[in-house]
Amino acid sequence: MFQSLRPNSQIFVFYKGDNPRLEKGYVISQPVPRPKYQVPANFGQTETVVDISAKVNGQIVNYTNLPSHLDIADSLSNGESIVVADNKEAMNILLNNAKETGIYYIDMAISWALAVASINFENEIYEYLKTTNDLFIKKQTIRKIKDSYRNTIEFKNKLNNLKGAKK
Repeated sequence: MFQSLRPNSQIFVFYKGDNPRLEKGYVISQPVPRPKYQVPANFGQTETVVDISAKVNGQIVNYTNLPSHLDIADSLSNGESIVVADNKEAMNILLNNAKETGIYYIDMAISWALAVASINFENEIYEYLKTTNDLFIKKQTIRKIKDSYRNTIEFKNKLNNLKGAKK
């Protein structure tokens, strides 16, 4: 948790802009939790945030209003969108999930494009699906073709012979 950081604790900063990069820094001073919103005390427990000063690449950088109870949070640094984490594991999980999500959408776009192309190029798409090793793209393309009203019934039946096709 950001509120548990002490001087010399490591932090990890991922810059999400045009030049994505991951940098490691060290906390300079102990963060002190403060209320996120200024409300009267009788409203009960409020969300707290911390400001962290850290040395990253030889420069002192301030990260403000980070939720004190979290290990990882979105923020801004000099107008650039960033993610700050107080441990390597949290940052690794974020980066792995981002990678997998990106790959999923790319694969779905490829499947969609192949399904649309199959309307006019049945034989070429069939040959591609027969030889591809990417089981996910094969299954998704076949699913999209079978759901389409624009492909022939004969072609849809022919796809049932492919390994990986649901019958």
